[in-house]
Amino acid sequence: GIPNFTTLFISRMVLGASVSSNYIVVSVYVTEMIPDREFYVKTMSLCSTSVSAAGAWIGVLAYLALERVGWRTFILLTSLPFFFPQLVLLQFFLPDSQNDK
Repeated sequence: GIPNFTTLFISRMVLGASVSSNYIVVSVYVTEMIPDREFYVKTMSLCSTSVSAAGAWIGVLAYLALERVGWRTFILLTSLPFFFPQLVLLQFFLPDSQNDK
């Protein structure tokens, strides 16, 4: 378990900073790689929607399943909605880097 409140607080701050930096890096990459404004708006809408969906999913899933599946499985299940849309974008929709030419 978590030894004390200070450890919980610091670990949550580090997690929040990490998730925020990831989102910023993805946004900058998408901005650099997509010259078409309409496609950019759709892509960023998908990214923003996935973050919102992840927040809602965590609350619902915690209410329904945390005691049944344990915290490790819970963390895995709540991470999927955040990472999956970004992986799909990187794999199928974004072109190779302009530096690779």
